[in-house]
Amino acid sequence: MDAPLSVSQFNRMVKQLVECERLSDIVLPDSVTEISREAFSGCTSLTSVVIPDSVTKIGISAFENCTSLTTINLGKVLVLREGAFYGCSSLKKITFSGENNLKIISQGAFQECDLQDTLDLSAICVISNYAFAGNQDLEGVITSEALLSISQYAFAGCKSLTDVTIESAKVKYGPYAFTDCEA
Repeated sequence: MDAPLSVSQFNRMVKQLVECERLSDIVLPDSVTEISREAFSGCTSLTSVVIPDSVTKIGISAFENCTSLTTINLGKVLVLREGAFYGCSSLKKITFSGENNLKIISQGAFQECDLQDTLDLSAICVISNYAFAGNQDLEGVITSEALLSISQYAFAGCKSLTDVTIESAKVKYGPYAFTDCEA
């Protein structure tokens, strides 16, 4: 049995993978609890990532500009930092393992992706600035009473967005949260 990797050991290992253009698939071991800042940023051939339920945090720009990534299962992630999937222009679908424990979608986390269909954000409390901006094929969003705020430009430029279900009456909206949503 392999010894678990510490966060610092894992971070040192993945620093070598930044902008790795040949990496296409990765299965992270259960010993990983955090994906560090820019860990796989610029890995333009990365199509598949298996994130184990042991991962609770994805760092700033961890998968930024992984332009071949098409789907991601966030497992049981609790913390999704700024720009985690920014510019993943082929990313069409986000899923979770079991119950979604993620409460905050950080700034630009899924900005300029290609998310489609309807997103179930019913566990989310805060949708930060530019969180989903530029997802031109995103059609719908479902939220719940848990939602407290949708920050500025959160869904800006989501040109196909036609169905937004907001269950909470206490939501605070930032300026231009839905600007340029033309559908």
